[in-house]
Amino acid sequence: MTESSHRICSIVFVADHHGRVLLQHRRKRPNLGLWTSCGGKLKRELGESPFDCALRELHEETGFRASADDLQLFAVVNENAYEGDDHWLMFLFRLRQPMDTLPPACVEGAFQFFQPSELLSLPIPPVDRRYLWPLFFEQRPEVVSLSIDCAGGNHGDAIYEQGAPIDTLENTLASLSLAPALLTR
Repeated sequence: MTESSHRICSIVFVADHHGRVLLQHRRKRPNLGLWTSCGGKLKRELGESPFDCALRELHEETGFRASADDLQLFAVVNENAYEGDDHWLMFLFRLRQPMDTLPPACVEGAFQFFQPSELLSLPIPPVDRRYLWPLFFEQRPEVVSLSIDCAGGNHGDAIYEQGAPIDTLENTLASLSLAPALLTR
């Protein structure tokens, strides 16, 4: 695998004052037709950092302006063979301040706020359901690093490079009191 075969992206997880999470119904690949967090590919040719990418994508997709201090990096995820042959290196960020206004639709998709429990029945990417959302809700103090093998549609084989294994989304939601505490400074 060459260096250029990995796509690098930043994903921003957003909540409002009520603890609802913001999702985008994707109009484009990857994740066409699924509900995802906002984010996108890092512009390596410009020397863009993962933080800069997260801030740019957040603004481009939602119109929300934030600073690097408003973001908390909570995970780095290597996703191999996603949707067949795409390899992704994802930097996952939490927006530390609430976004209470629903952004207008953009070229990537339309937005909607959801109660965390609604994630259990929404069409979301399997890796998001199994790993990304539980990591967001757990609010661990350390950055977690994991590598997920998605070959053959498998989304269950993860190697935890840093941090303890996570529980399922169902168990994570059941164990948390999901009030506005999703946002921490």
